[in-house]
Amino acid sequence: MPELDEIVAIDDGSTDGGFYGIEHSGVRLIRIECNGGRGAARARALNETSGDFLLSVDGTKALAPNFLVGALSHMEDSSVAAVNGRNWQSNSETAADRWRGRHLFKMDYLSGVKRNAGLNTNGVLLRRSAVEEVGGFDLTRRHSEDAELGSRLNRAGYKVLFDPKLVVEENACNSWRQVFERQWRYNVGLRDQFSVRSWLMFVRQSWAVMLPRDWRLSDWKCAFASLVFPLVLLVFWNSWSLSIPKKTETSGS
Repeated sequence: MPELDEIVAIDDGSTDGGFYGIEHSGVRLIRIECNGGRGAARARALNETSGDFLLSVDGTKALAPNFLVGALSHMEDSSVAAVNGRNWQSNSETAADRWRGRHLFKMDYLSGVKRNAGLNTNGVLLRRSAVEEVGGFDLTRRHSEDAELGSRLNRAGYKVLFDPKLVVEENACNSWRQVFERQWRYNVGLRDQFSVRSWLMFVRQSWAVMLPRDWRLSDWKCAFASLVFPLVLLVFWNSWSLSIPKKTETSGS
């Protein structure tokens, strides 16, 4: 079983006091006083560590015990720059969490290992040399920093793998607003300005795919959520677009 050389927690300007428990756990805590966004936080994590590989997991997630061993096995191929895991949730008690598991995590869809998949840093093993070669995480991106980095890795000839056997467990519940925002971000995070074409894509996805699935399962609350999701986007789209500059600069790590 491989061991981690160092463990670093990045507190990106949190205000709920959650970092207090980390300070007394033996984990090295890096506190950023003012929230700088996901790109800046991940770049800081890369700068604060020195190993050949970086294992990253979000604060509300937990990696399955076999995650590191399974991900490292893919890294025997030197062209693999990143290995993503599969989002999962054990509890689906609320309608919002059921909708999240069914439509955002797509827990019912089983597939094999995918190559040139989108990069998802919820739970991922990264090859440091590849990430540094393409310029590291974009400091200016408040979200979708993973998808943007993944696209640069693919263009540079590296592989980004998705292995559904490597599970990333979601431990937090989400409100409807949070679930809808995540669904929006997962689909259009790199091009988050409103467009009729993107909105019609969500209409089709919601009413032709998600709504029928909820209806077949007699999950009426989720069916109603799928029905209104495109309408919610019309109200909140611009507020979820977090002022990403049109021209961004990538920073090396």
